[in-house]
Amino acid sequence: MTPHDDDDPTPPRVGALRARRARIDAEIAAEVRRPAPDALRLQELKRRRLKAKDEMAGVFRTLSRPDQLPAA
Repeated sequence: MTPHDDDDPTPPRVGALRARRARIDAEIAAEVRRPAPDALRLQELKRRRLKAKDEMAGVFRTLSRPDQLPAA
């Protein structure tokens, strides 16, 4: 079985972005649990998480508009 089977409508790029967001979420959780969380690090992590979310939205937007798909 491959990571992207025909019956799986999720593109591999979305899976990679979801995994990235999960790793960032774990880093955020770890930072928050520290005795003195670093506010600048939290801000940067949240910015990275938002960027991944925006990239995912872009992928879905492209998928919903077949005329925007890259030529094969």
